[in-house]
Amino acid sequence: MKSVFYIACIISCCHSFAQTKAKPHTNKKNVLTMVERMPEFPGGNNKIGSYISQNIVYPQAAIDSNIQGKVITRFIVDSSGKVTDPEIVKSVHPLLDSAAIDVIEKMPEWKPGEDNGRKVHVFFTLPITFHIEDDTKKKKQIQKTSSKSPVSKGHNPIIKK
Repeated sequence: MKSVFYIACIISCCHSFAQTKAKPHTNKKNVLTMVERMPEFPGGNNKIGSYISQNIVYPQAAIDSNIQGKVITRFIVDSSGKVTDPEIVKSVHPLLDSAAIDVIEKMPEWKPGEDNGRKVHVFFTLPITFHIEDDTKKKKQIQKTSSKSPVSKGHNPIIKK
């Protein structure tokens, strides 16, 4: 039996530009790639990995076929903080690409990027790594660590209250 690990390789690149109102599909000419203050994921950009690992769905067909790899995605965080226009920059397989796009489309609103004191549209690049680990390796590691007693013979543990 296999279990799935997803690791979001956090924030590879950030990009952006814009002056127009938010639209479902943004005119990419108005999107900046570098700004004074980049968009921020809710709770801070260090939370993106947690969000990805908790919300991504690794397709069973990809697991069964042992399809793994790093999908590079890019999307726009618009001036209101909405995530729009997700796309694949580097594909691994259509199944993984689709899973990556799905998780990005469900992202909560971000704190928008700012440039010259105004909120702007910003490109954001995010790699998502799909990795399958064999459970038998994990079970062997767990058995090795659990078979060792934390207290060696002849010593009593110190319990502090």
